[in-house]
Amino acid sequence: MAYLEEEQASEVFTNCHAKSLLTTMNLLRKTRVLCDVTLHVGGMDFPVHRIVLAACSDYFCAMFTNEMSEKSESKIHIQGVSATVMQALLDFIYTETVCVNISNVQELLPAACLLQLTGVKNACSAFLEKQLDPTNCLGIKIFAENHGCERLLTAAEKYSVKVFDEIIQNEEFRLLPVEEVERLIQSDEIEPLIRRCHECRDLVDEAKKFHLRPDLRSGMCSLRTQPRYGNQEVVVILGGFGSHQNLVDTVEMYNPKTSEWKYLPSLLKSRRYVSAVSLNGKIYVIGGYDGQARLNSVECLDTTAEEAQWQNVAPMNQHRGLAGACVYKGKIYVCGGFDGYSRHTSMEVYNVVLDQWILLCGMSVGREGAGLVVARDKIYCIGGYDGVNLLDSGEVYDPDTERWSPMEPMSTRRSGAGVAVVNDIIYVCGGYDGSNHLSSVECYNSYTGHWTSIQNMTVPRCYVGACILRGKLLVVAGYDGNTLLNSMESFDPLKNTWEIIGQNMSTQRCDAGKSQNINKEDIA
Repeated sequence: MAYLEEEQASEVFTNCHAKSLLTTMNLLRKTRVLCDVTLHVGGMDFPVHRIVLAACSDYFCAMFTNEMSEKSESKIHIQGVSATVMQALLDFIYTETVCVNISNVQELLPAACLLQLTGVKNACSAFLEKQLDPTNCLGIKIFAENHGCERLLTAAEKYSVKVFDEIIQNEEFRLLPVEEVERLIQSDEIEPLIRRCHECRDLVDEAKKFHLRPDLRSGMCSLRTQPRYGNQEVVVILGGFGSHQNLVDTVEMYNPKTSEWKYLPSLLKSRRYVSAVSLNGKIYVIGGYDGQARLNSVECLDTTAEEAQWQNVAPMNQHRGLAGACVYKGKIYVCGGFDGYSRHTSMEVYNVVLDQWILLCGMSVGREGAGLVVARDKIYCIGGYDGVNLLDSGEVYDPDTERWSPMEPMSTRRSGAGVAVVNDIIYVCGGYDGSNHLSSVECYNSYTGHWTSIQNMTVPRCYVGACILRGKLLVVAGYDGNTLLNSMESFDPLKNTWEIIGQNMSTQRCDAGKSQNINKEDIA
Protein backbone atom coordinates (compact mmCIF):
# COMPACT_ATOMS: atom_id res chain seq x y z
CA MET A 1 0.00 0.00 0.00
CA ALA A 2 1.37 3.39 -0.92
CA TYR A 3 2.33 5.80 1.83
CA LEU A 4 -0.44 8.31 2.61
CA GLU A 5 0.46 11.88 3.35
CA GLU A 6 -1.12 13.37 6.51
CA GLU A 7 -2.71 16.02 4.35
CA GLN A 8 -4.62 13.29 2.49
CA ALA A 9 -6.58 12.20 5.65
CA SER A 10 -10.28 13.17 5.84
CA GLU A 11 -13.02 13.25 8.50
CA VAL A 12 -15.91 10.87 8.00
CA PHE A 13 -19.43 11.64 9.23
CA THR A 14 -22.28 9.14 9.47
CA ASN A 15 -25.90 10.22 9.47
CA CYS A 16 -26.98 7.41 11.75
CA HIS A 17 -24.60 8.06 14.65
CA ALA A 18 -26.80 10.55 16.55
CA LYS A 19 -29.90 8.42 15.99
CA SER A 20 -28.07 5.35 17.23
CA LEU A 21 -26.97 7.18 20.37
CA LEU A 22 -30.53 8.29 21.14
CA THR A 23 -31.91 4.81 20.52
CA THR A 24 -29.37 3.22 22.88
CA MET A 25 -29.82 5.83 25.61
CA ASN A 26 -33.60 5.46 25.43
CA LEU A 27 -33.22 1.68 25.78
CA LEU A 28 -30.99 2.21 28.81
CA ARG A 29 -33.64 4.50 30.32
CA LYS A 30 -36.45 2.03 29.77
CA THR A 31 -34.41 -0.80 31.31
CA ARG A 32 -33.25 1.51 34.13
CA VAL A 33 -29.57 0.98 33.34
CA LEU A 34 -27.01 3.66 34.32
CA CYS A 35 -29.83 5.99 35.45
CA ASP A 36 -28.48 8.36 38.10
CA VAL A 37 -31.53 10.42 39.11
CA THR A 38 -35.28 9.90 39.45
CA LEU A 39 -37.92 12.50 38.59
CA HIS A 40 -41.01 12.24 40.80
CA VAL A 41 -43.98 13.71 38.93
CA GLY A 42 -47.67 13.36 39.72
CA GLY A 43 -47.13 10.34 41.96
CA MET A 44 -44.94 8.48 39.43
CA ASP A 45 -41.17 7.93 39.31
CA PHE A 46 -39.15 8.35 36.10
CA PRO A 47 -35.52 7.05 36.24
CA VAL A 48 -33.38 9.15 33.87
CA HIS A 49 -29.81 10.19 33.08
CA ARG A 50 -28.67 13.63 34.24
CA ILE A 51 -26.36 14.18 31.27
CA VAL A 52 -29.12 13.45 28.74
CA LEU A 53 -31.57 15.87 30.42
CA ALA A 54 -28.89 18.55 30.80
CA ALA A 55 -27.89 18.24 27.14
CA CYS A 56 -31.48 18.77 25.95
CA SER A 57 -32.88 21.25 28.49
CA ASP A 58 -31.37 24.47 29.85
CA TYR A 59 -33.69 24.01 32.84
CA PHE A 60 -32.11 20.70 33.82
CA CYS A 61 -28.63 21.89 32.84
CA ALA A 62 -28.90 24.77 35.32
CA MET A 63 -30.34 22.42 37.96
CA PHE A 64 -27.51 19.90 37.68
CA THR A 65 -24.54 22.25 37.13
CA ASN A 66 -25.27 25.15 39.47
CA GLU A 67 -25.26 25.16 43.26
CA MET A 68 -28.87 24.08 43.64
CA SER A 69 -30.07 21.53 46.19
CA GLU A 70 -31.29 19.23 43.38
CA LYS A 71 -27.73 18.90 42.08
CA SER A 72 -26.88 16.13 44.53
CA GLU A 73 -30.33 14.66 45.19
CA SER A 74 -31.24 11.22 43.88
CA LYS A 75 -34.96 12.00 43.59
CA ILE A 76 -36.27 15.33 42.32
CA HIS A 77 -39.89 16.45 42.64
CA ILE A 78 -41.17 18.36 39.60
CA GLN A 79 -44.22 20.56 40.29
CA GLY A 80 -46.74 21.85 37.77
CA VAL A 81 -46.40 18.99 35.27
CA SER A 82 -48.60 15.89 35.09
CA ALA A 83 -47.14 12.39 34.84
CA THR A 84 -48.62 11.90 31.37
CA VAL A 85 -47.05 15.10 30.06
CA MET A 86 -43.69 14.32 31.67
CA GLN A 87 -43.70 10.93 29.93
CA ALA A 88 -44.26 12.67 26.58
CA LEU A 89 -41.47 15.18 27.28
CA LEU A 90 -39.01 12.45 28.26
CA ASP A 91 -39.88 10.55 25.09
CA PHE A 92 -38.99 13.70 23.15
CA ILE A 93 -35.70 14.17 25.02
CA TYR A 94 -34.64 10.60 24.27
CA THR A 95 -36.14 10.14 20.80
CA GLU A 96 -36.59 13.68 19.36
CA THR A 97 -40.22 12.72 18.70
CA VAL A 98 -43.34 14.11 20.36
CA CYS A 99 -47.04 13.44 19.77
CA VAL A 100 -49.09 16.65 19.89
CA ASN A 101 -52.88 16.47 19.76
CA ILE A 102 -55.89 18.55 20.72
CA SER A 103 -56.23 16.83 24.10
CA ASN A 104 -52.67 17.40 25.33
CA VAL A 105 -51.42 20.60 23.68
CA GLN A 106 -52.68 22.97 26.40
CA GLU A 107 -50.72 21.00 29.01
CA LEU A 108 -47.75 20.13 26.84
CA LEU A 109 -46.81 23.65 25.74
CA PRO A 110 -46.69 25.23 29.26
CA ALA A 111 -44.67 22.26 30.52
CA ALA A 112 -42.26 22.60 27.58
CA CYS A 113 -41.84 26.28 28.43
CA LEU A 114 -41.23 25.45 32.10
CA LEU A 115 -38.57 22.85 31.26
CA GLN A 116 -37.20 24.93 28.37
CA LEU A 117 -37.72 22.33 25.64
CA THR A 118 -37.77 24.53 22.56
CA GLY A 119 -38.45 21.67 20.14
CA VAL A 120 -41.68 20.70 21.92
CA LYS A 121 -42.71 24.34 22.25
CA ASN A 122 -42.27 24.85 18.48
CA ALA A 123 -44.14 21.64 17.68
CA CYS A 124 -47.08 22.72 19.85
CA SER A 125 -47.08 26.17 18.27
CA ALA A 126 -47.14 24.70 14.77
CA PHE A 127 -50.00 22.38 15.74
CA LEU A 128 -52.09 25.22 17.21
CA GLU A 129 -51.43 27.40 14.16
CA LYS A 130 -53.09 24.72 12.02
CA GLN A 131 -56.11 24.68 14.37
CA LEU A 132 -56.91 28.38 14.06
CA ASP A 133 -60.57 29.15 13.33
CA PRO A 134 -62.96 32.02 14.21
CA THR A 135 -64.12 30.31 17.42
CA ASN A 136 -60.68 29.85 18.98
CA CYS A 137 -58.22 32.32 17.43
CA LEU A 138 -58.55 34.89 20.23
CA GLY A 139 -57.98 32.27 22.92
CA ILE A 140 -54.98 30.88 21.05
CA LYS A 141 -53.62 34.41 20.67
CA ILE A 142 -53.76 34.98 24.44
CA PHE A 143 -52.34 31.50 25.06
CA ALA A 144 -49.42 32.24 22.71
CA GLU A 145 -48.77 35.60 24.36
CA ASN A 146 -48.72 34.06 27.84
CA HIS A 147 -46.07 31.56 26.80
CA GLY A 148 -43.89 33.72 24.57
CA CYS A 149 -44.74 31.90 21.31
CA GLU A 150 -43.99 34.78 18.95
CA ARG A 151 -44.65 32.96 15.68
CA LEU A 152 -47.98 31.57 16.91
CA LEU A 153 -48.93 34.97 18.36
CA THR A 154 -48.28 36.69 15.02
CA ALA A 155 -50.26 34.03 13.13
CA ALA A 156 -53.20 34.30 15.55
CA GLU A 157 -53.22 38.11 15.33
CA LYS A 158 -53.21 38.08 11.52
CA TYR A 159 -55.95 35.46 11.44
CA SER A 160 -58.08 37.42 13.97
CA VAL A 161 -57.93 40.49 11.77
CA LYS A 162 -58.75 38.44 8.67
CA VAL A 163 -61.95 36.96 10.20
CA PHE A 164 -62.84 39.91 12.45
CA ASP A 165 -66.45 40.05 11.25
CA GLU A 166 -66.87 36.40 12.30
CA ILE A 167 -65.10 36.45 15.68
CA ILE A 168 -67.23 39.29 17.04
CA GLN A 169 -70.18 36.87 16.94
CA ASN A 170 -68.44 34.35 19.21
CA GLU A 171 -68.31 33.95 23.00
CA GLU A 172 -64.51 34.39 23.06
CA PHE A 173 -64.85 37.98 21.87
CA ARG A 174 -67.50 38.85 24.48
CA LEU A 175 -65.25 37.52 27.26
CA LEU A 176 -62.19 39.53 26.22
CA PRO A 177 -60.85 42.10 28.71
CA VAL A 178 -61.31 45.71 27.60
CA GLU A 179 -57.56 46.08 27.02
CA GLU A 180 -57.55 43.19 24.55
CA VAL A 181 -60.52 44.61 22.63
CA GLU A 182 -58.77 47.97 22.38
CA ARG A 183 -55.61 46.35 21.05
CA LEU A 184 -57.57 44.36 18.49
CA ILE A 185 -59.63 47.21 17.04
CA GLN A 186 -56.56 49.45 16.77
CA SER A 187 -55.35 47.30 13.88
CA ASP A 188 -54.97 49.20 10.61
CA GLU A 189 -56.63 46.29 8.81
CA ILE A 190 -59.78 46.45 10.97
CA GLU A 191 -60.27 50.24 11.00
CA PRO A 192 -61.66 50.38 7.41
CA LEU A 193 -64.27 47.74 8.34
CA ILE A 194 -65.50 49.94 11.17
CA ARG A 195 -65.41 53.04 8.97
CA ARG A 196 -67.65 51.33 6.37
CA CYS A 197 -70.16 50.26 9.04
CA HIS A 198 -73.06 52.74 9.19
CA GLU A 199 -73.97 51.77 12.76
CA CYS A 200 -70.40 52.43 13.97
CA ARG A 201 -70.22 55.73 12.13
CA ASP A 202 -73.54 56.86 13.63
CA LEU A 203 -72.32 56.03 17.17
CA VAL A 204 -69.10 58.00 16.64
CA ASP A 205 -71.03 60.98 15.25
CA GLU A 206 -73.39 60.89 18.24
CA ALA A 207 -70.46 60.81 20.67
CA LYS A 208 -68.72 63.69 18.90
CA LYS A 209 -71.89 65.78 18.97
CA PHE A 210 -72.48 65.02 22.67
CA HIS A 211 -68.97 66.10 23.73
CA LEU A 212 -68.43 69.00 21.31
CA ARG A 213 -71.89 70.61 21.60
CA PRO A 214 -72.90 70.69 25.29
CA ASP A 215 -75.72 73.11 24.40
CA LEU A 216 -77.49 70.31 22.49
CA ARG A 217 -77.29 67.61 25.20
CA SER A 218 -80.77 68.28 26.56
CA GLY A 219 -82.22 66.98 23.31
CA MET A 220 -79.99 63.89 23.18
CA CYS A 221 -81.72 61.65 25.72
CA SER A 222 -80.92 57.98 25.17
CA LEU A 223 -79.55 55.02 27.12
CA ARG A 224 -76.08 55.92 25.86
CA THR A 225 -76.16 59.47 27.24
CA GLN A 226 -77.70 58.72 30.64
CA PRO A 227 -75.58 57.96 33.72
CA ARG A 228 -75.93 54.46 35.13
CA TYR A 229 -77.62 54.08 38.47
CA GLY A 230 -77.86 51.21 40.94
CA ASN A 231 -74.29 49.90 40.58
CA GLN A 232 -72.30 50.05 43.77
CA GLU A 233 -69.44 48.47 45.64
CA VAL A 234 -70.21 45.64 48.02
CA VAL A 235 -68.07 43.31 50.12
CA VAL A 236 -68.48 39.54 50.17
CA ILE A 237 -67.08 37.21 52.86
CA LEU A 238 -66.87 33.53 52.00
CA GLY A 239 -66.31 30.31 53.95
CA GLY A 240 -63.76 30.20 56.76
CA PHE A 241 -63.77 28.76 60.28
CA GLY A 242 -66.83 29.44 62.45
CA SER A 243 -67.51 29.95 66.15
CA HIS A 244 -68.86 26.42 66.50
CA GLN A 245 -65.38 25.06 65.66
CA ASN A 246 -66.58 24.08 62.20
CA LEU A 247 -65.72 24.82 58.60
CA VAL A 248 -68.16 27.22 56.98
CA ASP A 249 -69.74 27.13 53.53
CA THR A 250 -71.91 30.24 53.97
CA VAL A 251 -71.38 33.47 52.02
CA GLU A 252 -72.41 36.92 53.31
CA MET A 253 -72.54 40.22 51.42
CA TYR A 254 -72.33 43.69 52.96
CA ASN A 255 -74.23 46.50 51.25
CA PRO A 256 -72.82 49.89 52.36
CA LYS A 257 -75.92 51.66 51.08
CA THR A 258 -78.16 49.91 53.62
CA SER A 259 -75.40 48.98 56.13
CA GLU A 260 -76.80 45.44 56.12
CA TRP A 261 -75.51 41.93 55.53
CA LYS A 262 -77.38 39.31 53.52
CA TYR A 263 -76.68 35.71 52.58
CA LEU A 264 -75.67 34.66 49.07
CA PRO A 265 -75.78 31.05 47.77
CA SER A 266 -73.57 28.75 49.87
CA LEU A 267 -70.34 27.32 48.47
CA LEU A 268 -70.31 23.87 46.91
CA LYS A 269 -67.71 22.83 49.51
CA SER A 270 -66.97 24.10 53.03
CA ARG A 271 -63.53 25.71 53.08
CA ARG A 272 -61.20 27.52 55.47
CA TYR A 273 -57.79 29.03 54.64
CA VAL A 274 -59.48 30.12 51.41
CA SER A 275 -58.65 32.90 48.93
CA ALA A 276 -61.18 34.91 46.94
CA VAL A 277 -61.28 37.62 44.26
CA SER A 278 -63.87 39.23 41.99
CA LEU A 279 -63.49 39.78 38.25
CA ASN A 280 -65.96 40.83 35.56
CA GLY A 281 -69.00 40.38 37.79
CA LYS A 282 -67.88 36.95 38.99
CA ILE A 283 -66.64 35.86 42.41
CA TYR A 284 -63.90 33.21 42.49
CA VAL A 285 -63.19 31.09 45.61
CA ILE A 286 -59.76 29.50 45.38
CA GLY A 287 -58.13 26.58 47.19
CA GLY A 288 -58.33 26.29 50.98
CA TYR A 289 -58.81 23.33 53.34
CA ASP A 290 -61.91 21.12 53.60
CA GLY A 291 -61.00 19.41 56.88
CA GLN A 292 -59.13 16.58 55.20
CA ALA A 293 -56.82 18.03 52.58
CA ARG A 294 -55.63 21.28 51.04
CA LEU A 295 -57.50 22.02 47.85
CA ASN A 296 -56.68 23.05 44.31
CA SER A 297 -60.33 23.38 43.29
CA VAL A 298 -61.89 26.72 42.32
CA GLU A 299 -65.54 27.76 42.47
CA CYS A 300 -67.13 30.65 40.56
CA LEU A 301 -70.36 32.59 41.16
CA ASP A 302 -71.62 34.65 38.22
CA THR A 303 -73.42 37.53 39.92
CA THR A 304 -74.85 38.73 36.60
CA ALA A 305 -76.88 35.54 36.12
CA GLU A 306 -80.60 35.58 36.92
CA GLU A 307 -80.19 32.63 39.27
CA ALA A 308 -76.63 32.86 40.53
CA GLN A 309 -75.18 29.50 41.58
CA TRP A 310 -71.64 28.35 42.27
CA GLN A 311 -69.92 26.38 39.51
CA ASN A 312 -66.55 24.61 39.43
CA VAL A 313 -63.94 25.95 37.01
CA ALA A 314 -60.46 24.66 36.16
CA PRO A 315 -58.44 23.62 39.24
CA MET A 316 -55.05 25.11 40.04
CA ASN A 317 -51.87 23.20 39.25
CA GLN A 318 -51.02 23.02 42.96
CA HIS A 319 -53.02 22.51 46.15
CA ARG A 320 -52.96 25.66 48.27
CA GLY A 321 -54.35 26.78 51.61
CA LEU A 322 -53.68 30.28 52.99
CA ALA A 323 -52.47 31.45 49.57
CA GLY A 324 -52.51 35.08 48.46
CA ALA A 325 -54.74 36.09 45.55
CA CYS A 326 -55.24 39.24 43.47
CA VAL A 327 -56.44 40.45 40.06
CA TYR A 328 -54.21 42.18 37.52
CA LYS A 329 -55.14 43.15 33.97
CA GLY A 330 -58.08 40.79 33.71
CA LYS A 331 -56.30 37.74 35.14
CA ILE A 332 -56.25 36.09 38.56
CA TYR A 333 -52.91 35.54 40.31
CA VAL A 334 -52.46 33.13 43.24
CA CYS A 335 -49.18 32.85 45.12
CA GLY A 336 -47.67 30.75 47.92
CA GLY A 337 -49.81 28.71 50.29
CA PHE A 338 -49.45 25.34 52.03
CA ASP A 339 -50.29 21.99 50.41
CA GLY A 340 -50.05 19.92 53.60
CA TYR A 341 -46.37 19.13 53.05
CA SER A 342 -44.55 22.28 52.04
CA ARG A 343 -44.98 26.03 51.65
CA HIS A 344 -45.06 27.01 48.00
CA THR A 345 -42.76 29.52 46.38
CA SER A 346 -44.71 29.31 43.14
CA MET A 347 -47.29 31.63 41.65
CA GLU A 348 -49.86 30.74 39.01
CA VAL A 349 -52.18 32.82 36.86
CA TYR A 350 -55.72 32.02 35.69
CA ASN A 351 -56.89 32.97 32.21
CA VAL A 352 -60.68 33.36 32.40
CA VAL A 353 -61.08 33.07 28.63
CA LEU A 354 -59.20 29.80 28.34
CA ASP A 355 -60.27 28.51 31.78
CA GLN A 356 -56.64 27.58 32.41
CA TRP A 357 -54.00 28.00 35.15
CA ILE A 358 -50.36 28.55 34.22
CA LEU A 359 -47.40 28.33 36.63
CA LEU A 360 -45.10 31.35 36.78
CA CYS A 361 -41.69 32.10 38.23
CA GLY A 362 -41.44 31.30 41.96
CA MET A 363 -40.42 33.48 44.91
CA SER A 364 -37.18 32.96 46.83
CA VAL A 365 -39.10 31.93 49.98
CA GLY A 366 -42.14 29.70 50.39
CA ARG A 367 -45.00 31.49 52.20
CA GLU A 368 -48.42 30.67 53.63
CA GLY A 369 -50.60 33.35 55.19
CA ALA A 370 -49.03 36.10 53.04
CA GLY A 371 -50.93 38.96 51.42
CA LEU A 372 -50.93 39.45 47.63
CA VAL A 373 -51.81 42.87 46.14
CA VAL A 374 -51.13 45.05 43.09
CA ALA A 375 -49.62 48.54 43.19
CA ARG A 376 -48.14 50.50 40.30
CA ASP A 377 -48.29 47.51 37.92
CA LYS A 378 -46.29 45.30 40.28
CA ILE A 379 -47.51 42.36 42.38
CA TYR A 380 -46.47 42.34 46.05
CA CYS A 381 -46.39 39.24 48.28
CA ILE A 382 -45.93 40.31 51.90
CA GLY A 383 -45.30 38.52 55.21
CA GLY A 384 -46.49 34.99 55.96
CA TYR A 385 -44.92 31.86 57.43
CA ASP A 386 -42.22 29.72 55.75
CA GLY A 387 -42.65 26.63 57.94
CA VAL A 388 -39.96 27.71 60.40
CA ASN A 389 -40.26 31.46 60.87
CA LEU A 390 -42.95 34.09 60.71
CA LEU A 391 -41.84 36.63 58.12
CA ASP A 392 -41.44 40.39 57.97
CA SER A 393 -40.09 40.20 54.41
CA GLY A 394 -41.84 40.68 51.12
CA GLU A 395 -41.15 40.18 47.43
CA VAL A 396 -42.19 42.11 44.31
CA TYR A 397 -43.11 40.49 40.98
CA ASP A 398 -42.69 42.44 37.75
CA PRO A 399 -45.09 41.02 35.09
CA ASP A 400 -42.99 42.57 32.32
CA THR A 401 -39.72 40.83 33.27
CA GLU A 402 -41.40 37.86 35.01
CA ARG A 403 -38.96 38.19 37.90
CA TRP A 404 -39.23 38.57 41.69
CA SER A 405 -37.13 41.00 43.72
CA PRO A 406 -36.96 41.73 47.48
CA MET A 407 -38.64 44.70 49.12
CA GLU A 408 -37.89 46.53 52.36
CA PRO A 409 -39.02 44.38 55.33
CA MET A 410 -41.81 45.41 57.70
CA SER A 411 -41.04 46.41 61.28
CA THR A 412 -43.09 43.43 62.56
CA ARG A 413 -43.29 39.78 61.50
CA ARG A 414 -46.85 39.01 60.37
CA SER A 415 -48.79 36.02 59.12
CA GLY A 416 -52.53 36.08 58.43
CA ALA A 417 -52.61 39.87 58.08
CA GLY A 418 -55.18 41.70 55.97
CA VAL A 419 -53.55 43.46 53.01
CA ALA A 420 -55.10 46.07 50.71
CA VAL A 421 -54.08 49.06 48.56
CA VAL A 422 -55.31 52.66 48.64
CA ASN A 423 -53.81 55.02 46.03
CA ASP A 424 -50.75 52.77 45.55
CA ILE A 425 -50.14 52.70 49.32
CA ILE A 426 -50.12 49.11 50.66
CA TYR A 427 -51.73 48.63 54.09
CA VAL A 428 -50.92 45.52 56.17
CA CYS A 429 -53.35 45.12 59.05
CA GLY A 430 -53.02 42.90 62.11
CA GLY A 431 -51.88 39.29 61.81
CA TYR A 432 -49.89 37.11 64.19
CA ASP A 433 -46.21 37.62 65.12
CA GLY A 434 -45.63 34.32 66.94
CA SER A 435 -46.54 35.69 70.36
CA ASN A 436 -49.37 38.15 69.88
CA HIS A 437 -52.43 38.70 67.73
CA LEU A 438 -51.84 42.18 66.37
CA SER A 439 -53.88 45.34 66.12
CA SER A 440 -50.98 47.32 64.63
CA VAL A 441 -50.97 48.48 60.99
CA GLU A 442 -48.10 49.31 58.66
CA CYS A 443 -48.27 50.98 55.28
CA TYR A 444 -45.81 50.76 52.39
CA ASN A 445 -45.27 53.62 49.97
CA SER A 446 -44.72 51.96 46.59
CA TYR A 447 -43.11 55.17 45.29
CA THR A 448 -40.47 55.57 48.03
CA GLY A 449 -40.13 51.90 48.94
CA HIS A 450 -40.43 52.53 52.69
CA TRP A 451 -42.75 51.40 55.52
CA THR A 452 -44.39 53.56 58.17
CA SER A 453 -46.73 52.70 61.05
CA ILE A 454 -50.19 54.21 61.38
CA GLN A 455 -53.00 54.18 63.93
CA ASN A 456 -53.81 50.74 65.38
CA MET A 457 -57.13 49.02 64.71
CA THR A 458 -59.67 49.07 67.54
CA VAL A 459 -59.13 45.32 68.20
CA PRO A 460 -56.46 42.74 67.29
CA ARG A 461 -57.31 40.74 64.19
CA CYS A 462 -55.54 37.70 62.71
CA TYR A 463 -56.61 35.84 59.53
CA VAL A 464 -58.60 38.95 58.68
CA GLY A 465 -60.01 40.16 55.38
CA ALA A 466 -59.04 43.62 54.10
CA CYS A 467 -60.25 45.60 51.09
CA ILE A 468 -61.11 49.10 49.89
CA LEU A 469 -64.66 50.43 50.10
CA ARG A 470 -65.60 53.96 49.04
CA GLY A 471 -61.99 55.11 49.30
CA LYS A 472 -61.49 53.76 52.81
CA LEU A 473 -59.63 50.74 54.13
CA LEU A 474 -61.99 48.08 55.47
CA VAL A 475 -61.13 45.08 57.68
CA VAL A 476 -63.66 42.32 58.35
CA ALA A 477 -63.89 39.42 60.84
CA GLY A 478 -60.76 37.55 62.03
CA TYR A 479 -59.55 36.24 65.40
CA ASP A 480 -58.42 38.43 68.33
CA GLY A 481 -56.64 35.68 70.29
CA ASN A 482 -59.71 34.76 72.32
CA THR A 483 -62.77 35.12 70.12
CA LEU A 484 -63.72 34.79 66.49
CA LEU A 485 -65.00 38.12 65.18
CA ASN A 486 -67.95 39.19 63.06
CA SER A 487 -67.32 42.93 63.35
CA MET A 488 -65.99 45.34 60.75
CA GLU A 489 -64.03 48.59 60.99
CA SER A 490 -62.75 51.14 58.50
CA PHE A 491 -59.73 53.44 58.31
CA ASP A 492 -59.90 56.92 56.85
CA PRO A 493 -56.44 57.77 55.40
CA LEU A 494 -57.22 61.50 55.53
CA LYS A 495 -58.15 61.49 59.22
CA ASN A 496 -55.81 58.66 60.30
CA THR A 497 -58.61 57.15 62.38
CA TRP A 498 -60.39 53.77 62.69
CA GLU A 499 -64.05 53.32 63.48
CA ILE A 500 -66.40 50.36 63.88
CA ILE A 501 -69.01 50.49 61.12
CA GLY A 502 -72.17 48.75 60.01
CA GLN A 503 -74.03 45.84 61.40
CA ASN A 504 -72.09 42.70 62.35
CA MET A 505 -72.12 39.63 60.14
CA SER A 506 -74.37 36.76 61.14
CA THR A 507 -71.41 34.38 61.44
CA GLN A 508 -68.24 34.92 63.47
CA ARG A 509 -65.37 33.65 61.35
CA CYS A 510 -61.70 33.74 60.47
CA ASP A 511 -59.65 32.12 57.67
CA ALA A 512 -62.37 33.36 55.28
CA GLY A 513 -62.06 34.61 51.73
CA LYS A 514 -63.07 38.17 50.93
CA SER A 515 -64.14 39.67 47.63
CA GLN A 516 -64.82 43.31 46.89
CA ASN A 517 -66.11 45.73 44.29
CA ILE A 518 -68.89 43.55 42.92
CA ASN A 519 -70.71 46.11 40.80
CA LYS A 520 -74.23 44.90 41.37
CA GLU A 521 -76.95 46.39 43.57
CA ASP A 522 -78.50 43.12 44.55
CA ILE A 523 -77.44 39.52 44.00
CA ALA A 524 -80.11 36.83 43.94
